[in-house]
Amino acid sequence: MTAEKAGSQFSLGDNRTIEEVVASLISHDYIPSFCAACYRKERTGKAFMKLAKPGTIKGKCSMNALITLKEYLDDFASTPVKDAGYKMIAHCSKQLEPAEQEMLKLFLAHVDSGLRDEYV
Repeated sequence: MTAEKAGSQFSLGDNRTIEEVVASLISHDYIPSFCAACYRKERTGKAFMKLAKPGTIKGKCSMNALITLKEYLDDFASTPVKDAGYKMIAHCSKQLEPAEQEMLKLFLAHVDSGLRDEYV
């Protein structure tokens, strides 16, 4: 029985589209991330925890989140979500260290040229 049926107390699922979820996250200043780099780089389990506990994974996560967000925006998003997402990327990139900003520019240029699935 779905939540729409009479007598339902609440919905057990999130029926929003990916576009709606991404738009909501951006509007609340959260970076939607489609990153799977840790899995691909075998940064899982103990290896992940060694980076996560001291916080050193953050540098990788921030960069990868922005790269994968741009890929999503370029490939799938509507114009309003693209506009909001590109503003978020510009704002967040300014918060990175100068060397990371330069690295991100390179990754984003690669995305612009059609490359996909790059990560740190």
